[in-house]
Amino acid sequence: MRIIVAAFPVIGSQIVITNFFQSIGRVKQSIFLSLSRQLLFLIPLLIILPGFWGTDGVWWAMPCSDIVSAAVSAIMILSLLRTFGKEGNEEPKTL
Repeated sequence: MRIIVAAFPVIGSQIVITNFFQSIGRVKQSIFLSLSRQLLFLIPLLIILPGFWGTDGVWWAMPCSDIVSAAVSAIMILSLLRTFGKEGNEEPKTL
């Protein structure tokens, strides 16, 4: 149980960032982030880690995939915020 909950603190931020991308209409990024946690990272880690650590590798696959997907989410949101920051420095357009 301790292994599984090891990444709980970062899962929340990944879910919030995924929902944020969905709410601003960036569907492709949102789908990618949704799939990254349980599909794109978890399945390969479930195949790779048991070869190194046996049964413990199976248990560590989930927190590792959560941490990697949270890192990818953080990179994507920081990139988006930089884009917003550059757009925010422009003068407002009047009609």
